[in-house]
Amino acid sequence: MGSFNNWDTTKDAMIIRKSEGNTNIFEVYLELYSGLYYYKFYLPGSKTYIHDPMNPNKVSDPYGGFNSVLEIPVAFIMCFKVDSNSTETSFTPKCSDKS
Repeated sequence: MGSFNNWDTTKDAMIIRKSEGNTNIFEVYLELYSGLYYYKFYLPGSKTYIHDPMNPNKVSDPYGGFNSVLEIPVAFIMCFKVDSNSTETSFTPKCSDKS
């Protein structure tokens, strides 16, 4: 959730799938215009919000925490992926289930 969906926890939920190496990959399919976006991960089980620990780009939020920052220089369809065994968050042009 983030500035791209008006911070709505009921929209743009990430899906989980297994990679070829049997690790968990969380992804969401979004169509975004160029610009600066702020986001967090919402963990519904614990009803908590966390910034992306794998994205070093962050800014302070009004609640004493942080918002992660994503800058998109040109408009494109992107896939946001978090691999549970990786140390990075990736942004790719398309998700595996979208062609």
